[in-house]
Amino acid sequence: MQICVAGWYFPPDFYDALRGVADRFDVVVVANRAGDTRGLPTIRRENTGLDWGAFAHFLDQAWIPGADVLFLQDDTRVADGFWQDVEAIPYDQAFIFRDVAEFEAAYSHGRAHFAGGRFLHAVCARGGIWFDAGNRGFIAAGPSWSETPPPGCSDHNAGIRAYTALVREIGAENPELLVDRQVYSRNVHLGRRGRFAQPVGRETA
Repeated sequence: MQICVAGWYFPPDFYDALRGVADRFDVVVVANRAGDTRGLPTIRRENTGLDWGAFAHFLDQAWIPGADVLFLQDDTRVADGFWQDVEAIPYDQAFIFRDVAEFEAAYSHGRAHFAGGRFLHAVCARGGIWFDAGNRGFIAAGPSWSETPPPGCSDHNAGIRAYTALVREIGAENPELLVDRQVYSRNVHLGRRGRFAQPVGRETA
């Protein structure tokens, strides 16, 4: 399995946790700005398309064809058991949550999601992961559409909406693939814009 991290906040504890499993997994940080990745393999890029731009770049430039991939934002906290939880995922594609409440609040998100090799081959056959090329770092202070995006830019959740739609389309075309599933792990806390609200399960995009 490969791990793709969208780098933005660079919390030392999280990157140290990644270093601790770098001998088991192929870890690649796609950094949307400069930061300390604790010596992990890093691809630096301009912040175009936010996290989905980073994920798309990984798929185009660093994916080992056929490999499963865990995609993560870096404002994340993990316990050791999280990696075993991910390795045990029985699906071709799944969004990862801490609990059911977090799933009910968001349904899908880019903070932590799993994509199997078969599913990613289907993604590549459809042109890869879409991202908003007109977004050079715009994130509204509140929820989507709480601020008018700059000209040529959609709202900050455009990437996850497009990806969720793609997941469903691939699932409809390939019924043998188990996609659009949910996985729960008490070994992960998913941040929101670098912060960890309490309870974590009530956070929204």
